[in-house]
Parts: sequence; structure tokens; C-alpha cells
Amino acid sequence: MREKIECGIFFLESFGSWVDEFIEETHRQTNRIQLFKIDVQQFLPCNDFEVGGHQFPHPNALRELAIIFERYDCLIIPVLPETLVWTRVSLAQITHPLQFPLIALPHHVQPLAFMDLATLGIGEYVFEQDDVSIMRIRLSNIIERHKAVYTPLHKVLRKSQEFFTTPMNNEHQTIPLNLVMESTQKPKATRKRRRSTKKSTSDKVIYSDPFQIAKAKVIKEFEKNYVVHALMETKGNICAAAQRSHKHRRAFWGLMRKHEIDAEDYRVET
Repeated sequence: MREKIECGIFFLESFGSWVDEFIEETHRQTNRIQLFKIDVQQFLPCNDFEVGGHQFPHPNALRELAIIFERYDCLIIPVLPETLVWTRVSLAQITHPLQFPLIALPHHVQPLAFMDLATLGIGEYVFEQDDVSIMRIRLSNIIERHKAVYTPLHKVLRKSQEFFTTPMNNEHQTIPLNLVMESTQKPKATRKRRRSTKKSTSDKVIYSDPFQIAKAKVIKEFEKNYVVHALMETKGNICAAAQRSHKHRRAFWGLMRKHEIDAEDYRVET
């Protein structure tokens, strides 16, 4: 595990003082997690985008400031009910993989409200009430996973060039670029089997349905997606997935049975 983790925290004035309190409390409990507040207003105007009467920087802010965030191991993005829409729009503007993982820090946000953030690029969640040891494990894991799958293109090309121009039989080998790229790609892990991820038409929300029925469909879909995501992140380890979800193992297992989810489908063979 990493000895020390340095995290940038994307900060807007509208986030309020709770972010400072979170930083102070984390530093009080450990010196192995260093949190650095990045005041976006020092770099960009924060009145280019308005949602619900609140002013925000342009949704390209995350992408435009990426070079500043690269000095940190990861970037933590506080998510409030007032900033949820802006966060979603901003994440959607990121068209290329970032060199650092994105972590969400929810504040007074119900899980159902931010369930789609993972599909937009959020790699992990940390919570204000998390024990710092759990937080450190989560941060360390997502940082290492991100490094394992992300290599900047210029590094790939440089390493490829060095390897394929090494003298062999006193001659330099010339190999087409497409073969170079294919040879440097990390082999994909194979899964034993995967259930279909297509949504059942019976679970689709129909707004002409009675409120309770429509609500039940949304909750069912959220529970299923959440459990599947947790199992994917932990490679099918039920105990780790339950701990990651802050649920008792028996309760997590109950959700798996309820939605007919088999952990074996998410265990990876290398």
C-alpha cells in the first residue's frame, strides 16, 4: 500500500466550509492522506454556467485544469445537491482519459441521485463519516488500478520506439505503427461468464405508472446496478464488496439473491 497519498480537492466557494472541516479532520487523524484544496476561482471565472440560481465555472473546467491536477495522485470532487447537475455535465465534457482517477465526495446527496456518476468517469466514492483507514485503502486501490490501465500515449510510443529499434543481428527492425500499438496493449483479462447487462423492458420506468410502482422500478434498478458495480470493483469478492458498500455481508448477499446476481460472473481469470 502507498505510504502517503496526495489528493487534490476541486473547490468552489459554493461548496461551503464543510470541505475545510473534512480536510482538517482527515489531517487530524492521519498524516498518510494529504488533502490539498484547489480553489478553482484562482484559475477560471466561476460565473459562466448557472443552474438553479447557482453560479459555476464553464463545464470544461475539469478538462482545462487537468494539467494542474496531474501533480496529485487523484482528484476529489465534492458533490452537493446544488452541484449535481453541473458535476454531471462537467464529467461528460471529458473526452480523453485523465492521468489521475476522479473521486466523488458526496455531501447530503442520496445514493440514488449520484448513481450515474460512475458511468461518467468517477472511479470511487469517499464519505465524510469514513474511517481514515478505510478511506486510505479505497484511495490507494483506485490509484493503483488507474495506473494499471492508463499509460499516456507519448510514453507508449517512446517505449515502443526504444524496444523496436534495438539492434537485432546488427540491423534495426522496422515495424508498422499499428503492430507497435497492438504489441504494447495490456492483455485483457477474461471473465468466466457474464450475464446480459441489457435492461429488462419490464423494469423500464413508465411515467404513467402509479408513483409507488415507478419508484419501485427505479430502486430495483439502482440496487442491481450498485451491487454489480461493487462486485466488478472487487473482482467478485463478496466480503470486500459488502465492506466497500458499508453493508453487512448478509444484507449484501440478500441483495445478490434478490436480483439473481452471481459473484462468479465477476471473478477475473488472468
